[in-house]
Amino acid sequence: MPIIDIWRRATIPAAENARAPGRDRISRYGWSMPPVSHRPPTRARGLPVACRVPHHRRMTDVLVSDAPQAHRFEARDEAGELLGIAAYDVVGRTVVFTHTEVDPRAEGRGVASTLVRAALDSVREAHGDVVALCPYVKAWLARHPDYQDLVHRPA
Repeated sequence: MPIIDIWRRATIPAAENARAPGRDRISRYGWSMPPVSHRPPTRARGLPVACRVPHHRRMTDVLVSDAPQAHRFEARDEAGELLGIAAYDVVGRTVVFTHTEVDPRAEGRGVASTLVRAALDSVREAHGDVVALCPYVKAWLARHPDYQDLVHRPA
């Protein structure tokens, strides 16, 4: 077993601990650099760092409105800029969601989730049901069991 000295460096080069503090400093064996990885950096739960959005960057003030002439729900910020859409078709009392799209600058901030929730709440108020052809809406419905009563079930 290698003996660790006062500076937390192993006494033999082969036994150096790559995670020891001071790894990027000069040791008695010369300059050492931390190992280079070509994989994207990850944190706690294995999620890529780029996917984790700080809380202060999440969008909370998203205004969702129905644009029936365009057959879509629209999400806008306080300035009125369009952030995302959820396109749909209406067949009787069934709303068929065909596509959801969010502006790349607003991705990862909860815009799509807010948009879909508001759209489904609107369908619920109109006593309609939903067919999810859009993969995002389908996945969102699978994650939210309290909206399963809206899913269209053929008779």
